[in-house]
Amino acid sequence: MARLRVLFSLLLFLPVAAWAALTVEVRVEGIDGALYDNVMQHLTLAAEREHPLLEPHRLQRLHQRAAEEIRRALRPFGYYRTEVTAELGERNGVWLARYRVAPGPPVRVRELVLELEGAAASDPAFLTWRESFPLREGDVLQHAQYERAKRDLLQLARDRGYFEARLVQQALEVRLADDSARVVLHLASGPRYDFGPVSFEAVALNEELLRRYLTFRPGQPFEAERLFELQRALSDSDYFEFIEVRAGPETAVAGRVPVEVRLRLKPPTRYTFGLGYGTDTGPRLSLGLERRRVNSAGHRFTAEATVSQIQTGVRGVYRIPLQRNPNTDFLSFSGGWEEEVLDTSHRETLTVGTGLTMQLGRWQRTYALTMQKERYSVADQQDTTTLVLPSLNLLRVEADDRLFPREGWRLGAELRGASETLGSDASLLQGILRAKAVLPLAGGRFITRADLGASQTPDFERIPASLRFFAGGDNSIRGYAYKSLGPVNADGEVVGGRHLLVLSGEYEYYFGPIFGAALFYDAGNAFDDGDYDLKRGAGAGLRWRLPFGALRLDVATPVGGGTTDWRLHLTVGPDL
Repeated sequence: MARLRVLFSLLLFLPVAAWAALTVEVRVEGIDGALYDNVMQHLTLAAEREHPLLEPHRLQRLHQRAAEEIRRALRPFGYYRTEVTAELGERNGVWLARYRVAPGPPVRVRELVLELEGAAASDPAFLTWRESFPLREGDVLQHAQYERAKRDLLQLARDRGYFEARLVQQALEVRLADDSARVVLHLASGPRYDFGPVSFEAVALNEELLRRYLTFRPGQPFEAERLFELQRALSDSDYFEFIEVRAGPETAVAGRVPVEVRLRLKPPTRYTFGLGYGTDTGPRLSLGLERRRVNSAGHRFTAEATVSQIQTGVRGVYRIPLQRNPNTDFLSFSGGWEEEVLDTSHRETLTVGTGLTMQLGRWQRTYALTMQKERYSVADQQDTTTLVLPSLNLLRVEADDRLFPREGWRLGAELRGASETLGSDASLLQGILRAKAVLPLAGGRFITRADLGASQTPDFERIPASLRFFAGGDNSIRGYAYKSLGPVNADGEVVGGRHLLVLSGEYEYYFGPIFGAALFYDAGNAFDDGDYDLKRGAGAGLRWRLPFGALRLDVATPVGGGTTDWRLHLTVGPDL
């Protein structure tokens, strides 16, 4: 009985085995590119040629359908007179299905009718849509372009508040007599809806503050992008862990769409702890406290303490959001203490200040007034200096990705000063310019930066160490130790300079999404008037891309300085 079951199973398997052995080759000749790809996608025989159950009778039926499938696959590209010569044969157990395709003359657009009826007829966004329509008279008819433009038109109507819009006519009229087509899209937009009243879910923040984030006013024409901007602005505020903006035409009243904003606050307090290492600072430890909201007006407070091999400090900032844009415009009060110990200098700096930060177009500007008291020793100079420093800072960043841009740039400028007539122990006028750019090059990235500084003071020895210029280190001239370059005294000890010029060029290439390598060349120095001594460093490094930027491990050596000492440089963070 067991033998009969085995024999019966073998008999059932034999036809399947025979079908599985069927070998089919499909050739389509006479077309290539997008035409060929679309034909192969729609050719049933091509899709089933490796099917284990394909047998000769089924193969014949699919072959008979192939010519019509090819003709249908070419029509979306404007070819309506396609001729197909089909052959099917078997040799040495291999079936060959061969199709010679002559697409014929393409159908071209003879007449293009794009009509906008209603309020949309004078809307610039719809006029732009019509001007950028992908088909023009004389073009080869492309069904996909027509369908995509039609979808874009309907989406545009919804996004701009034309909720009653409908296509009165939509047609592709093909005339084979002269291989021409008439393309028609006629939109009746109806009225444009407006934004209605805005309501915020009750949270522990003043509604007055929440309304400062609005990117529109009730009564303005509806625009979906404004709702996305509102959601982004609320997200950027860092107050909320959940944000939902609702605005549907089904709730509209008299042509106005009410907007409902649902919110859930983040915990008011956040603590941070960090461990790190940099070749400039050595091991680092940081502890931080952030109060996301001190009160219902959205005031913030942050405090951070850092300890490293050469720097120790504590800093606190109290920030008050302003009326125009709470995310970018704010008033701040700050205070801090920092100690820095280097081979040839030692300083303790106490600062108290206030600042006004506002967005001016694409530029962030900060007006600040800082009182700074610093006890310092630089080589053989020791002093305690108190300065009242008004300053202006400008910053602009343009990049496709701030953390790891393929292309972008950053430009920062600062002008600050002090005067004995305003209560300072010394007079000073100082300007600083820092620029960095990332450009695509040869499959990698070229990164260049420049740091420039200039000071004017009648009594340089009374200028504290924190306001003097030094060069050398991870983000300056690699191959030299941190702040080891600048003018020196008679004993060869670095005392810092009035001016600074540092330039750098670097080429990075990533071998995959995570790991890469770099070559770089840095040059510059800190100097006094007429006393410029160019220092250069060069080397190579490894790159490891991380979620918050990149880890950079560089090995560099001075160039042309009579020494070949190699120095390791390690930095972590975003490019811009």
